[in-house]
Amino acid sequence: MSDKDINLAITYFLKSIKIDPDYAGAYYDIAYTYSFKEQYDKALEYTIVGITKQTDEIALSDLYNMKGTILQAKSDYEGAKIAYKKALE
Repeated sequence: MSDKDINLAITYFLKSIKIDPDYAGAYYDIAYTYSFKEQYDKALEYTIVGITKQTDEIALSDLYNMKGTILQAKSDYEGAKIAYKKALE
């Protein structure tokens, strides 16, 4: 996937948040694309917001798993461990 494609995806996900700011799935998608670009701080920011908006338990687990993956990439192993445990709950 090219950087241009990733940036286009981010643009569309951001537009979807403007349409429905409570749609937690878009926050996961944005976090995923930013983590793919290794922009972990931005990815973590959207993951945290998504966690606060998510009500579905399975999707919430996915967001905590994403958070753990991002924190692991940032070498925050203790934070990653906590996030992974939350994902399993």
